[in-house]
Amino acid sequence: MRGWYTALVVLVACSHKAGDPNACPGGVYDLIPPDCDDVNCENIICDAVCPMGQTCPLLDCKDSPQCRLDCQGSADCTYIDCDQSDVCFIDCHDSATCEVSCLGAQDCTVGCETGAACLVHCGPASGSACRFDMCDGSGMTDCGSGVIVCNRPCP
Repeated sequence: MRGWYTALVVLVACSHKAGDPNACPGGVYDLIPPDCDDVNCENIICDAVCPMGQTCPLLDCKDSPQCRLDCQGSADCTYIDCDQSDVCFIDCHDSATCEVSCLGAQDCTVGCETGAACLVHCGPASGSACRFDMCDGSGMTDCGSGVIVCNRPCP
């Protein structure tokens, strides 16, 4: 994310989808509102920031042409679904946790800073399309079955 969010000045209020009181429409978020349990970015471009110390349970970027998430320090980005996306960029900052699914994504890149704990589901056929572009700290481990981790044990 390095620098992309500095240009974002829009704070979008969370307007809920019918039938799911904690779901929010996707798009551009300066900060994901704390009451959004599911940010729905399916099939749309999405730029989002999970604020420092906040839990962001689901960022749904399935089939997104471009999805970017900045998971700030000590945030818990519980599950980021980038399956079948064109381009997905996730930055997981110091002391944050990130779990990303990149099954079938054309390009899925995760940056995991020192102190952050990251897990990426690449699937068996993803190859170089699914990777860590940064894994500072204790290093990356290939857990097998298309799962890679950085700074945490295998599941």
